[in-house]
Amino acid sequence: MRGAILLIALLALSFTVSVLGAKQLNFDVYLAICPATAKAAGPYCPPKTKDQLCFCEHDFKRINSQGNHYISVTDNGHKDEIEKAGNAMSYYVNRMNDGYYKKQSAKAFAAALYQDACKKFDGCNKVPKWWILNEISASKWAAANVKYQKYVVDLTAALKAKKLNVIVAAPFDEPKRAGKYWKALSKLGYIGVENYVSGKELKAKKFSLSWLKAQYKKSITAFARLGVPKSRLFVFESYGSTLPSKVFGRAGIAHKEWLNTIRLRAAAIKAAHYKGFIGYGWWGNQMKESWNLRDKYYDVYLKTHKSLP
Repeated sequence: MRGAILLIALLALSFTVSVLGAKQLNFDVYLAICPATAKAAGPYCPPKTKDQLCFCEHDFKRINSQGNHYISVTDNGHKDEIEKAGNAMSYYVNRMNDGYYKKQSAKAFAAALYQDACKKFDGCNKVPKWWILNEISASKWAAANVKYQKYVVDLTAALKAKKLNVIVAAPFDEPKRAGKYWKALSKLGYIGVENYVSGKELKAKKFSLSWLKAQYKKSITAFARLGVPKSRLFVFESYGSTLPSKVFGRAGIAHKEWLNTIRLRAAAIKAAHYKGFIGYGWWGNQMKESWNLRDKYYDVYLKTHKSLP
């Protein structure tokens, strides 16, 4: 009896440690885009650079201040800081189509990607288990290019064989075709739905929360029709201070309107119940916002998004 009690206690302890060690499937993509001019004490980030892209140490510290989630990185340069904050690394791969363009087999390209990751993270045993692949070619997939569709599925299969959890970024918020390949992809990994609702769009709908909820839920419905369950879907959303001409991010709306958009997005995404959430695009600063205002956006984002998914 004593042995049985001890076994139960050990199992309970093991389960508790496992739960405590698990992270929310809540990801922030970190890309080091910090022009030399942005390192100065000036009020803008960056003051004068092409496309006004900026993601510096200050930005990293803000997204890393939220614990118990994943920071998607391209190498292990911030490993210690990430782990100290109670977060974990995931690997952001921004060249998933290179193998296809170079006419490599998906299996061979997956092997090359994995070996490259082993170098970037100081050993294969230290490679993050969660990978984000960016991104499916919208034109090739929409054109029903079966060779390309099979490449995407086979690449995901080869990485899964390495015991990796793969999220494939997909620029389709309401797919209507290629169910065979979407379904196959979802059985091997996860689909990261790029369902971007810009601030400008939401403003046009008078900041309607019910309308916004419907936008995020429509992707779940569309993929379900193709045989992909909600449990295999992540959702991307973009947080750059973009110009009015853009269909993602802020799209030129005023400061208070953008703060409201960030809050409403969190509520709507939470209501949709995706498997996970991926915050993206903070490096966009085409509206040339000051560090002070950018921090206000981070404050609201961190407060409202920490409970996602």
